[in-house]
Amino acid sequence: MDDKRNGRAHPSCIIKQQTHFGWRSKVHIPSPIQPLGLTISTDKEAGQAFEKAANIQTTKLNEPDDAANTLTEAFKVYRKTDPLDAARCLDVAINHYTSKGNFRRAATHKQNLAEVYETEIGDMKKAMESYELAASWFESDNAEAYLYSKHPRFGLG
Repeated sequence: MDDKRNGRAHPSCIIKQQTHFGWRSKVHIPSPIQPLGLTISTDKEAGQAFEKAANIQTTKLNEPDDAANTLTEAFKVYRKTDPLDAARCLDVAINHYTSKGNFRRAATHKQNLAEVYETEIGDMKKAMESYELAASWFESDNAEAYLYSKHPRFGLG
């Protein structure tokens, strides 16, 4: 969140990260975790903060749609450093989207999940299962052209 008075980021929106050359500050904490007043220093902590926010959105605010979106944000920060946590969070979000009948969105996320299984985790069986399920959801939503243009491995074109 920007402070409109002086053009600087609000101190609660600065993430400190240690590098080989010292400390680096990143400005940007997505809105679901800002109200929690959390200081974030690693991707793991950021992912945990998103999960905590999603839990609050589900249990206290009765906003499961927002919680699913927040879990997809957790997936993004966990993806490179904690791929198993990333997969777990995205799987929960996917289950929510499918329960609401939002299969195109679920298919897109299932594709992302398949890529994590394939490239970061190395579980080819789960990767193929996820790709196949994503393909079937895209097909049931009449989105084959989108599917094949984004990922040629789904078909021969």
